[in-house]
Amino acid sequence: MNTSDVKTLYQVVNDTYYHADTDKECVRILEHCRKEKIRVVLTCVYGQADETQEAGRIGRTTGPKAAAILVYNKRAMGGFMISTQCIVKIQRSAGKQVLYSKK
Repeated sequence: MNTSDVKTLYQVVNDTYYHADTDKECVRILEHCRKEKIRVVLTCVYGQADETQEAGRIGRTTGPKAAAILVYNKRAMGGFMISTQCIVKIQRSAGKQVLYSKK
C-alpha cells in the first residue's frame, strides 16, 4: 500500500490513525482527551439505530499504525478499538459536559 492509499483510508494526527470519515473536530477532541487523560463517555451509532455508550480514557494501540482505543481505567492493560467514524457524542465522564456532538 502506498502513501496516497493510506491518506484515503485514514487521517493521521499525532501518529494516531483515525478512520477517514471521522469528523475533524471529533479527532481534535479525542486527541485532546488522550493527551490530557480525560475520562469520557462516547456515544456511538452503528447501523441505523444501534446506539451504545462506553466510558473510559482514550489511548492508542502500539505498533506501526497506532489506532485510538478506549481504556476502562488506569490499571487496564488495553482496551477496545474505537470506530471513530461512528461517534455522535463525546462527554466528560465527570459532570457529563458535552465536548463534541455530531451535527
